[in-house]
Amino acid sequence: MSGADEMPEEASQDPGELLARATALAEQVPADPAALPAEARGRAALLLREAIACLDAVLRCVPAGADRVPDAAFRTVAGRAIRDRRPGAFDVAMLQAQRNALARLLGQAEAVASAETLRLSATMADLARPLLETLAQAPEVFLAAVRPRPGDVARAFVPEVAEAAAQAYDALWRDLEPPRPEAGQTELRIVAAPAGLLASDNAFSAAFPTGYRAIAELLQPHRVWLRWQYVRPGAPDGLALDGLVWLDDHWAWFPRPHRALAAALGRS
Repeated sequence: MSGADEMPEEASQDPGELLARATALAEQVPADPAALPAEARGRAALLLREAIACLDAVLRCVPAGADRVPDAAFRTVAGRAIRDRRPGAFDVAMLQAQRNALARLLGQAEAVASAETLRLSATMADLARPLLETLAQAPEVFLAAVRPRPGDVARAFVPEVAEAAAQAYDALWRDLEPPRPEAGQTELRIVAAPAGLLASDNAFSAAFPTGYRAIAELLQPHRVWLRWQYVRPGAPDGLALDGLVWLDDHWAWFPRPHRALAAALGRS
């Protein structure tokens, strides 16, 4: 038995399986991702980023000065079968050309998505501002306006976690006290982002708690979520709140979904 055959089956590191995954991901993205609807463009960008990451992992298998992935790098039966069917695909030139093509597609998708998301963020922030201003003046009115209605959980979260989320927020809302900005915290800062952008590091997700990265896939991807702060003019931060989501015709508040879902699903 050869040394390669004695190695463990490490599918996540096998260049054959990594290339197959990159190809499968890329095939889900059309030739012109910029033409996709806005709600689909974020998912396309995520797919392309993951495909590029897979190709980068394949390229790291190439020793310095070599021009292709060495046979010894293929550690699984499936990976070796892919290499045997497509030996030329593991040449550095081919891998780099594929990566460059995906990077161009990603750039196109992100350029359009960034401009549209900036406009969307500003529009949704303006829409929410009058409501958020009531928290400082009439907190009970604010809570009544944003308390989730029947069916709202299913509109904000994916079906797989809707029941757990409903139970978690039913319990939370039974005892929820309205937060109250301090005297002098008169400046309102709002960041709005589609859920699809909260899974990765970008200018929009950076304003949200980092826990959103872990639960972004559990949020309906086309919904727009808000994080906002009441601060003293000129101060770097203040009372920070999050979890307000737009549900087509009204706002619903699911405070700290990254904590509520983690607790409801038993995640650490």
